[in-house]
Amino acid sequence: MPRRRELISYHLLFGLSSPVIVYCLLYWILPDSLLLKNPLDVLFSLRTLVRGDSSFHIIATLTRWLSCLTAAVLLGVIAGTLARVNRHIWLVLRPAVDFLRSTPAVTYAAFCMILVPLGMVVPVTAIVANGTIMIVYTALALEHGLKQEDRLLVARCLKARGVRLYMDVILPGALPVILDGVQVIVSLSLIYTIMLEAVIGGSRYGIGVLVFELKSALRLSEMYALIYVSGVLGFAANVTFSQLRSRLHPWVEEGNHE
Repeated sequence: MPRRRELISYHLLFGLSSPVIVYCLLYWILPDSLLLKNPLDVLFSLRTLVRGDSSFHIIATLTRWLSCLTAAVLLGVIAGTLARVNRHIWLVLRPAVDFLRSTPAVTYAAFCMILVPLGMVVPVTAIVANGTIMIVYTALALEHGLKQEDRLLVARCLKARGVRLYMDVILPGALPVILDGVQVIVSLSLIYTIMLEAVIGGSRYGIGVLVFELKSALRLSEMYALIYVSGVLGFAANVTFSQLRSRLHPWVEEGNHE
């Protein structure tokens, strides 16, 4: 346990300090660059950013991100489960799912603008983009669970059928891969949300909206500080879910789902 805590502390320290170190090195290598501001100015902007009106933008993005993440996980798990009920259904649906999963979210955000109100474009696009990833992970996870023939044989000998077989045997066997999918989209959904806020807009508040405004006004120190804050949010979410996942599934080592 102490060894694990040391590794977590090192991971946190290095993760949070590495972008700061890289920025300071770039400023030292390119001191005459007009686009790089003094790191002390960025640090001061970071303080004012957290204490000022920018907190409304951060809260708006976090709210949008958490709602999109929850909806994407539910969509992916439910749709992936239904798709695996019948092998032929999955064979028909998989090409469309893979196409959406491989298409940049910004490109079909324009299509969503035709179908939904402007204020709903960002969440709808983020949900579709992350939901398709979860569908694939869930379907593959259930396929992994269905291949555990020894567990299925024991369950059938105990007369487990239907929902009970799924909930007690197949789903627990598939859970590690499903959690892999959630781990992927925890940070990815935040990236999609901020990116779509900046490109699509449709709202007065959001980190992406504020980054675009700061860039347009050439308030670069504040922009860099806000970019760092968004990175800290994604990093913190990823680390938090990793810890939660280790508690939900402590008997599965990372990278081993046997």
